[in-house]
Amino acid sequence: MKLKFISIDEKKLKDYIVIVAKSKVLSAVQTAVLTSRFENTRSKTEAESIKRELVESNLRVVTGIANKYRGAGVTFAGLIAVGNRALVKSVKSYSGQKLRNFAQHILWNVEGAVMEAVADVEK
Repeated sequence: MKLKFISIDEKKLKDYIVIVAKSKVLSAVQTAVLTSRFENTRSKTEAESIKRELVESNLRVVTGIANKYRGAGVTFAGLIAVGNRALVKSVKSYSGQKLRNFAQHILWNVEGAVMEAVADVEK
């Protein structure tokens, strides 16, 4: 799954924030339907489409977590990039647990990656 927004240029950060702010956020029910479809699909194309939708609908989560660690030694764009990579990895590694666990899976992985990036700078 190749996504253009994984790496963010500092010069284009404002544009990125505007795009993410306008992005569609899925409700819990919509996420449950998507994850269920993902678990039951046999089509690689459909699976990739579902993964992409799950990633795109959780970009605000990444931006929010990155914002909490702003000023901790890593640029905001750098924090978002680390968080986006963790988000993609989380969606790819999701193994069909319950919906609540999907949301926790995303949060733990993204926040963990961002915290690790900040800790690495502090060393």
